[in-house]
Amino acid sequence: MSMEYPGHCPLTVAARHNPSVFEILSSAKEIRDNLLKQTEKGRAIISLYATCSPTLVKAIFFDGRFRAAVFDGLAKLKPAIAGIQATLDGEDRHYVFTAEDADTVSYLMDLTIERLPRNLAKQVRALKQELQLSAMPGRNVKDYLTAVQLL
Repeated sequence: MSMEYPGHCPLTVAARHNPSVFEILSSAKEIRDNLLKQTEKGRAIISLYATCSPTLVKAIFFDGRFRAAVFDGLAKLKPAIAGIQATLDGEDRHYVFTAEDADTVSYLMDLTIERLPRNLAKQVRALKQELQLSAMPGRNVKDYLTAVQLL
């Protein structure tokens, strides 16, 4: 295994270890480009992700348990990611977020926080609060994303 982790996206590195992540990676890039880049809050999330990436890439690369937890979490979020993507594509699909979706996002954020330096962990904790994950279950994509100022 090479040491090609600095500067890469954690999802890209994860996809190298598990090809099933490639589909999710493609969807995540579309969500970044067609949703997050469109709002100030979304751009702040992209910036925070980029700042956290070197640390997270190392964790994915070197920590098999973390890597497996990320894979598992992404797999659980596949329907939610597809629902977000369908909404962005204007398809007539109104995915409703589940409690498991919110719990999985919360769990992945907590795993991330554990691996970050204090200053970045604080920023991710603040983002987690802003995302109001407890209000996610039972809401459709458009309503939830509007409520958290991402749409």
